[in-house]
This record gives sequence, C-alpha cells and structure tokens, in this order.
Amino acid sequence: MKMKIKLFTLATMLLATTMAMAQGAQSFRFSEVCLVNPNDSCPTSSYLDEYGQQSSWIEIENSSYSTHDLRGCYITNNRKALDPNLSVPERIEMMSIIVSGDSRTNLTAKQRIVLFADGKVNRGTLHTNFCLDPEGENFIALFDGNAKTLIDSLTIPAGTLTSGQSFSLLADDEGNMIWAVTPVEEVTPKAPAVGTGHNNKVAEWKEKDPHGFAMAIISMCIVLGCLALLYVFFHIFGWTLNRMAKLARVKAIRKIHEEAERLATMAKQGRETQGIEYENYVAAISLAMHEYLGGTHDMESGVLTITPHTTSWNNKEDEMLATPLKQQATTNLSNIKNSAE
Repeated sequence: MKMKIKLFTLATMLLATTMAMAQGAQSFRFSEVCLVNPNDSCPTSSYLDEYGQQSSWIEIENSSYSTHDLRGCYITNNRKALDPNLSVPERIEMMSIIVSGDSRTNLTAKQRIVLFADGKVNRGTLHTNFCLDPEGENFIALFDGNAKTLIDSLTIPAGTLTSGQSFSLLADDEGNMIWAVTPVEEVTPKAPAVGTGHNNKVAEWKEKDPHGFAMAIISMCIVLGCLALLYVFFHIFGWTLNRMAKLARVKAIRKIHEEAERLATMAKQGRETQGIEYENYVAAISLAMHEYLGGTHDMESGVLTITPHTTSWNNKEDEMLATPLKQQATTNLSNIKNSAE
C-alpha cells in the first residue's frame, strides 16, 4: 500500500513538473528577425557573434513575468516539420536543438536572446544548423522540448527585407501586436523594438510637451494625491486605534469598579457576620433551622436503656490447655511399642 502511494506521488510530481515546463515554453515567441548578407558590409546594422562575424539572427523573447529556460527547445526553418504525420525522430532531424549548459538560455521576465542563423553549430549554443536567405522567403518555427508542440512560427515573404533590416513584433496604436519592417538604424537586438505602436505615443507626448511642464504637473498631482490618501488613511487608522484603546481602558476601569463594589459588599457582610463569610453564615443558620424544625433524627426520651450482660469471653481459664493424665500417657506409650514389635 505504501509503495502504491509513493508511486502515485512520484507520478503526480512528474506530471506537475511536465505541465509547468510546458506552460513555461509557451511563453517564448519570436520578437525580431534580421536578415544579413554575409558578403555585404553594413557595420551600422550588423550584430556580431562571439567570433566577430555578422550573419542573420533570430531574437526570441520570454513574454511572461517569470523565469523560463529555453534549453531543450528546437528551432527550424524547414516547413516540412509542421507535418503531423512525422515521427519525433524524423522531425528532430529537420531541426536545431538549443542545447543545455548555457546560462544565457535561462531568460528572466521580458528578457530576449539572439540566435545566429549561420549554420555553424560548432561555434556555440547560440548558433543554429541552418541559414536564412536574405533575398528569398524565410520560414522559422519554434518547437517545445518534446519536438511535437509548436510554440511559435513566422513567415517572412520574399523581398520584404533588405540586408540589415529586421522584421520586428511591435504594438500598434490600439495595443495589438503586429509585424513590421524596422529600418537598419532602428534594429535593436536583445532589446525592445522601436518605431511604431505605443512608441508613437511617447513621441507624440514629447511633441506636445517638449519642456516637460505638463509631465511635472501631472507627476506632482499624482504624488500629492497619494500623500493625501495616505494622510486620510493614517488619520482614520490612528483614530480607530485610539478608539479601541479608550474602549479597552473603559472596560478595564468598569471591571475594577465592579471588583471594588464586590469587595466592599463582602467587607460589609463580614462585619455583620463577625468575620464569617456570608454564604457560610447563611448555610449554618439554614442547617440549624432544619435540625430544629424536624431534622433527620427521631425524638428520644433521654433515658439510657442499656442493661449489663455477663459473658466469659475474657475468662483466663478458657485460654489455658488441659493438663494430660499420666495413666493415659503410659497406655499410649505401650501401644506404640507393641505396634513396633
């Protein structure tokens, strides 16, 4: 029975761990893809790898507010990997695994990581086994560690980007996430993209309030409003505490007065009953009245009716053994000798 319980607990823990890892993997998404022609020299837009080489790169973002590890996930540019009829080993052959052992794959809240699509996995964890085409259509997909669950996918049409430009995930004026082309000078590897969406509101605010007076006034009003709310809160809180303390003091004083009145009553009753407690005094009087009015005994005449009766229970003679006769002893001795012969 204990073994069954242990196996059930272990299975439950494994299932919970698997579900937690799956939920964490769903937080990853593509946030920016930059196409770079290795033969094209564009130092203003290129993002160099650990070896100082430029290549196309893929940015992946942890969209959640908790930490998740990208290790064990798979990335591919082969559209055939979407075929549900493929087995897991067949699909793995078409993809590039993000190996474990690199702390850079452990992404905190809203953190980003850049993978270099140069087909040179020998250069490290952040390099894939495929390359992106800077002139043609590009498809990329991110799979979970089971090589079956699709996390995110993206298709960049041919001719959308030129060398050095990126395809970025931005927010429009209504807050919806859209993909848009980012110019070379606004490419932001491992950082939030700029150019459209909510960033326009910041630019609009800067245009309407170039010196920051409105922002300063609004900030001061917010601070003063918060201070006023805190003042009201602490004022009510202090009044409540004082009220509770006063009620506690009144209750304690009332209890002291009641105790004093009880002691005064006991002292008065003790003086009247000559030091005997009032309850005992009342009990003694009640018992005396009960005995006087009938009680539990019969009425006696007061005459002794016991008469003397002589017995021999203490006669000393009765305590002594009888004296044996000499003739009887001689007869007994002869009988013993005859029996022996």
